[in-house]
Amino acid sequence: MAELSLSLRWEPFQGSSEQAFLGQVPIAMIGQIDADPAIWWFKVDGVYMKWIGKGFGHVKGKASARRAVRRAWAAWLERAELSHA
Repeated sequence: MAELSLSLRWEPFQGSSEQAFLGQVPIAMIGQIDADPAIWWFKVDGVYMKWIGKGFGHVKGKASARRAVRRAWAAWLERAELSHA
């Protein structure tokens, strides 16, 4: 039996924003703040995050926004008992 991949795939979305997908399902988005391009927002709303982990916020830089999404996604996977950790 093939193992299910739970890794997120990033795709460009409207300007500098990006969406993270699991298969064809959008899980999260990141993007630059117009007033300060050094600051990026992130939002994980493709899965229920309340009480599981921080699913939104502002960070400095694109890499940090992606890391924040990966942390939230990992917390969700762990809570759903889908993590291999």
